[in-house]
Amino acid sequence: MSIPTVFVVKNDNCFEFFCYFCRSLHQHGAIEGHRLSHCTNQKSPYRDRGYMLRLPPQNQSGETVYYLRLGNRIKIGWTRNLSAKMKAIPHEQLLALEPGGLSVEAQRHQQFEEFKIVGEWFRSCPVIMRHVASLEWEPAK
Repeated sequence: MSIPTVFVVKNDNCFEFFCYFCRSLHQHGAIEGHRLSHCTNQKSPYRDRGYMLRLPPQNQSGETVYYLRLGNRIKIGWTRNLSAKMKAIPHEQLLALEPGGLSVEAQRHQQFEEFKIVGEWFRSCPVIMRHVASLEWEPAK
């Protein structure tokens, strides 16, 4: 049974992520790796196995393309400050991250154009979700 990986943002001297299962902010020491879960939802897959904390992938300019889910919509955007974006944009779940800035974001918008709702928001669909699932990265050494 594998241990789930979660994307974190560094905030002061800790790592944080919003837990989709218990709808609360989880905070841990600012070191990547395995942690026991603080999740209060009895059905959470994190409760028994914990999770692996990972910093988001970035390009050399510190830019990251993010995929946020809100209901049946997915927002595809880019940022140099993921923590600020996560606080500013309503969402239920951070689905994935990939290294890149405006040019990668534009490629993804074109790639998924047929699923666009408005602006940077797209209809959740198997095509986009397969792409999201493919976005894995090696942990920082």
